[in-house]
Amino acid sequence: MPGIASSLRLSILGAMPSAPEPSASHAPSRDQQSRLYLWRSPWVWIAFALLAVVILKSAWLSEDSYISFRAIDHFVGGHGLNWNVSERVQVYTNPLWVLIISAFYFFTGEFVVTLTILAWLVSLGAAVLALTRLAATLPALLAGVVILIASRAWIDYSTSGLENPMTFLMLAAFLVTGLAGSFHPRRLPWLILFGSLCALNRLDTVLLTGPLILYAFWQTIRSPERPSWLKLFGQMALASFPLWGWLLFSTVYYGFPLPNTYYAKLTTGIPKPEYYQQGFYYYANTLRTDAVTLLVIGVGLIAVVVRREWSACMAALGVMLYLAYIISVGGDFMRGRFFAAPLFVITILIVRFPMSNKQWLGAGAVVVILGLIQPQPALFYHPWQGVDWAKVDAAEDLEEILATLDANHGIADERAFAYQSTGLLPLLLKGRIQPRHPFIGKGRSLAASDDPVAVFGNTGFAGFYAGSNVHIIDDMGLCDALIARLPVAPEVLEDWRVGHYRRDVPTGYVTTVRTGRNQLTDPRVSNLYESLDQIIAGPIWSPERWREIWRWNSGHYQSILDDLQSNPPQPATS
Repeated sequence: MPGIASSLRLSILGAMPSAPEPSASHAPSRDQQSRLYLWRSPWVWIAFALLAVVILKSAWLSEDSYISFRAIDHFVGGHGLNWNVSERVQVYTNPLWVLIISAFYFFTGEFVVTLTILAWLVSLGAAVLALTRLAATLPALLAGVVILIASRAWIDYSTSGLENPMTFLMLAAFLVTGLAGSFHPRRLPWLILFGSLCALNRLDTVLLTGPLILYAFWQTIRSPERPSWLKLFGQMALASFPLWGWLLFSTVYYGFPLPNTYYAKLTTGIPKPEYYQQGFYYYANTLRTDAVTLLVIGVGLIAVVVRREWSACMAALGVMLYLAYIISVGGDFMRGRFFAAPLFVITILIVRFPMSNKQWLGAGAVVVILGLIQPQPALFYHPWQGVDWAKVDAAEDLEEILATLDANHGIADERAFAYQSTGLLPLLLKGRIQPRHPFIGKGRSLAASDDPVAVFGNTGFAGFYAGSNVHIIDDMGLCDALIARLPVAPEVLEDWRVGHYRRDVPTGYVTTVRTGRNQLTDPRVSNLYESLDQIIAGPIWSPERWREIWRWNSGHYQSILDDLQSNPPQPATS
């Protein structure tokens, strides 16, 4: 009967019960006992079960994730963590997630089921960790679950094959460390560790974690329990090893500390005001299609600042910095993707508020209503939604799909684009696991051809299924070190799509790749190729390679790059 009574007390309107006083010094603390009592409520199990179902039925793999998958397939196959087996080029921005996937792929040898289940468990684990440890009351926890379910951005990218699930988990561990209970200097190394792991998973998350880490450092040096300076900086160096250790490895192995995608996407020559305008389009698109996400972020930021809890305010400052960063880079072509992590952070911050049960119930009801009236609610996403590529067999159908991108400033519902091809539930209902998509068919055709070199963009599906015997020149530069550093094609500058910056392949480059002999006709491009080839294909420890690594990372070739921007090389097609 006591167990039944406890469960009844924990109704949807009831506050989390206070734990009894410990009877011995080794007994659990009041907070630990409260968490144990929390799990006795059936509402907690129902809420997380619903969240698990919504994530799993919405699970999919994005076309972009297959860029990393090709590198992982080569890595597990013994060819190195590279795009083309003959070159060392970092084509992924999520080293931590890539390494974790590689470990599972080594044993399973397939991606769809393996990665879907892995992402599902990691995203769900992140929500469970954060909400059970930091929610002020049971209704607050339930409201947090409701927010996550209602957010298209969070549900869409709790799977997708991209790095978001591990970002959620690392942010959950980071915030639990920084916000649960009173601060102690012993927490600083753990905050730095989880922050560096978060950055190892995606470098721009330093904006989310940096302010709270700096605030914790300030608290530490002012604390009477601060360790010696030598010990403190030793702990900080060790805790940040995942990040600086990877940057060092990347410089040694790839020749550059940053991934190749940095140069392909952010050194385009496109004026900054155009990026800002595209960033605002990204906000407007999300507000129109996923209002819950932006409204929760906006209202949550105001509430956190008004509450004036310094540690929470520092976490909120990180969110503000990240929101500004989204505008500065022009957002993304994947609808809502960049808002998923800020939404998760704000959700964690607001569930800590000591509001009354009725207030939480009212807030949850508003979120439910907004979530249900927005287009394609995540709760009701079903296996027959999205583009059925088996029916897109006419040119006009494809043109209609592409016209939708133009109408939305190049911002696409990427889950709709790939869900019928890679969604776990649609595939199971069709009685198969192997994805099907026109781009996949293109890749299989390349694998069956005799031509060892292919030139194209949109390299995810096609690149993976082309296999390791085909050398792919990515004319958008994401996967090609030379192309990434060339100017964007003139016609692209006039009408560009965020994340898709096509370059003109210079005359002689395809022949150079085929023959292994430099036959580039433009002496400037030829010079860059010789240097890059030494870095990405030469012996790792050769003095010549390290001389070129120094030259590139110290700006030696910047004058040539600037000249190419003002006077582009002759394209191969002319």
